[in-house]
Amino acid sequence: MCDRMMLVKREVISMKILITGGCGYLGTVTAIELAEAGHEVTCFDIRQKPLLCCHETVQAGQKHFVKGNVCSRGEVKTYAEKSDAIVHLAFIVGGPGCSKNPEWAKTLAVEGTANVIAAGKGRILLFASSDAVYGNQAPEICGEEAACEPVSLYGTLKLACEQELERIERSIILRLPSHFGVSPSMRMDLLVHSLAQEMFRCGTVKLFQADIVRALIHVRDAASAIRFVLEHHDSTAGKVFNVASGAWSKREIAGSIADIYSGSVVEDAARSDQDRRDFRLDCRRINALGWQPGFSLERGLMELKTFLDSMLKS
Repeated sequence: MCDRMMLVKREVISMKILITGGCGYLGTVTAIELAEAGHEVTCFDIRQKPLLCCHETVQAGQKHFVKGNVCSRGEVKTYAEKSDAIVHLAFIVGGPGCSKNPEWAKTLAVEGTANVIAAGKGRILLFASSDAVYGNQAPEICGEEAACEPVSLYGTLKLACEQELERIERSIILRLPSHFGVSPSMRMDLLVHSLAQEMFRCGTVKLFQADIVRALIHVRDAASAIRFVLEHHDSTAGKVFNVASGAWSKREIAGSIADIYSGSVVEDAARSDQDRRDFRLDCRRINALGWQPGFSLERGLMELKTFLDSMLKS
């Protein structure tokens, strides 16, 4: 079986790849990853160009930026027809973001995904889902066959999109956990980034539910996994993959941050975390095909410190 053995290395054939949400936090890093591998990338996003346009390692002619809305089927179709594959990232990311604007989150997820599916017929279609689909009651180690019982609007929308994509012959679904790491379109609301920023500003972190274990993925590991499954689509199409860099307790994350900043951690037993995901992701399915993470938590925290030192010091 292909998902039980490492794939033999082969020459990679260049593809034309459309990335919806291509100017976002993960989208920009994915565009860099794909362009550096020799693929021609079109970033389709409702926003303007991010700092990616200044990234020196992306060769001219391998990337394009197109302002467009995935809720417009005609706009999506125009660029999908020119592509060999679509990476669908356009989404309101995270539970708080979806709760803040639930109607727009639903519209973007439902209409946007339907438009991508319609426009992408016959093409490889990769969807970046989330481990939020497993909900809060997942087993300690959660494989792709675990029951999906989302408890947030975000997880519910991701699962609904998965169910639509599972009907598509050449679809690939990646279930990604919370991200960390520096991107040209930076987010500071992520768990690791929020804790690091609090330590940077205050010299201490107030931590609650410290024993919760969270699967995490470095943004560049997520991008490399996207490239990997696209380049091996003959073996990955029609499948769901958990993808993570590792899993750490909140105490371990905060402790590593404290070590880097010579700061302190104070635990607050009276508070609780609304996001109660507490499990590790079993990633053996994608690992068996040859993909492995390349970024440790410590490496990500060091690059984050460099970013904070350069961008946020007053």
